[in-house]
Amino acid sequence: MSRLVRCTCRSYCLTFNPETQSYEGEGALVSKSTATNHRQDDLRLPALDTFTENVAKQVLSYSPPIESLNQQSPPPGSYDQFRPDDLYFMLEAEASYRCTWTPTNQSLVFAAGPSPTLQYRYPSTFETHTPNREPYMLDPGNIANRAYLENENRLCEILRVLGRQPVSDVRDRLLTRVYEGLAMMERHKEVEWNRRRVGSVARQHDYSVVDTGTWGLVV
Repeated sequence: MSRLVRCTCRSYCLTFNPETQSYEGEGALVSKSTATNHRQDDLRLPALDTFTENVAKQVLSYSPPIESLNQQSPPPGSYDQFRPDDLYFMLEAEASYRCTWTPTNQSLVFAAGPSPTLQYRYPSTFETHTPNREPYMLDPGNIANRAYLENENRLCEILRVLGRQPVSDVRDRLLTRVYEGLAMMERHKEVEWNRRRVGSVARQHDYSVVDTGTWGLVV
């Protein structure tokens, strides 16, 4: 077994206190490779926040990600000031970044524990445009979900913007790219749902469950 080290990363192992606006806690004992991955994700956070803010100011007139997770999209007229070529260029830059960066190796925390009888269902095309849909909603206040929800919310917003644009090869290519990114996130969420659901089934039969971060250990 690899030696464990104490990780104090912001992405996973510390807890954000909204009152003090600081990350708190003692961290978590993880393997060296996991700690390295966590540090890499920490380094991505400032770059992602800066990238999002710059694109949002130029194109989407979008509020900061945490405060705007539940806000409605801006009215269609707010995009009329941009030429289609400029709009597509900026949206494609952000979508490519987000679909490449999409976090798929982290634990997620659901707002309610998965029911033992509820199988995971992939969204319809209409539902794809709705981030954090029920009954598979993630807890928006849990810092473990921050990167996932922010990324999903922005990709869904890009879909809505593209849906208001005239049909073209460029638009269709970009739509496909965004759908692929969301599908990758959806697969990750399904894995997390099934992992939690296995624990729910075990508890239903009076087994004790230790969450190992993968499929859990039933004892």
